[in-house]
Amino acid sequence: MKIEPRRHARYRQKINYILSALEEIGQRPSEPQGLLLRGIFYNMVTAIESAMDIGAMLVRHLGEVPVDDRHNIRILIERGLLDEQLGTNLLRCNALRDVLVHKYNGIDDERVLESISEVDSILRAYIRTVGEIIGGP
Repeated sequence: MKIEPRRHARYRQKINYILSALEEIGQRPSEPQGLLLRGIFYNMVTAIESAMDIGAMLVRHLGEVPVDDRHNIRILIERGLLDEQLGTNLLRCNALRDVLVHKYNGIDDERVLESISEVDSILRAYIRTVGEIIGGP
């Protein structure tokens, strides 16, 4: 996929933000509380949102109109840019983002903290895939 330098830089900016957020989350203490816990959740939310932004950017680059995260991921799967499993995993991350943002039925802090390594793995797999799609450094 040929991407103009300005757009490529924007993809890279989003990717670097995700990697930075994941790095900060990875440096958390074993039992974060208070403001530190909220900061971890904020980094998770914004890393996932950045991943969804990348999806919308890719959909737009394909000449389609981005609609919402579920639709965008479905388009990327249908067009062969994402495999079904990665798409499903990204939707699970997006659902976690919704829980954290909207605090549906409260938040089980321990459960969210336990999901960090899985979210990290999913987002890193997505970044590798996006890197292959957009090419370049």
